[in-house]
Amino acid sequence: MGNRPFNQYYDERIEASGSPPPEGDFYLIERTGVVNKTTFGLTGALASFEDDSTVTTIATVDTWTDIANTLIEEVTTPTVVFAANQFTYVAANSIAPIAIRAAISCMKTEASAMDYKLVITINGTPVISSMSVSVDDTGRSFLSATWYRALQQNDIISLQVKNIGGNHDLMITDCQLSVG
Repeated sequence: MGNRPFNQYYDERIEASGSPPPEGDFYLIERTGVVNKTTFGLTGALASFEDDSTVTTIATVDTWTDIANTLIEEVTTPTVVFAANQFTYVAANSIAPIAIRAAISCMKTEASAMDYKLVITINGTPVISSMSVSVDDTGRSFLSATWYRALQQNDIISLQVKNIGGNHDLMITDCQLSVG
């Protein structure tokens, strides 16, 4: 294939899914062997829910459990896709460091205080540290944290909880999970 002007090459590319109509600077990204055009040069994503009453059932003490709520995709860039309550980093090149943030409010479903931990997982493995909260039975408890982590192609980012003192269920009423 011979050389040709960049504009001609660029104009032949299709827009990447999740990309707004091109305005301003343009970028070319490769996804599964196909070069797409986009206005994004950043990696980022956001999913959340609010005022939810779904209960996460915790059957076994001190065991990580996926949250039962349904996160709603709000924003993604062409390097991150969202499905089934998790983000997948799909760019061909690794990125480091990138911020991964979680914030939740939660309530107990049974009487008496209980301690819980929340963790972001990468490919099912908890990120090095988790955040803890003691949830009493008088209202909502809140927690948030930011982790910085390198991401590789096809890394899957999700959110899990565990009860470290019993098997009492947890109601996560509000949640925000973001990457970037």
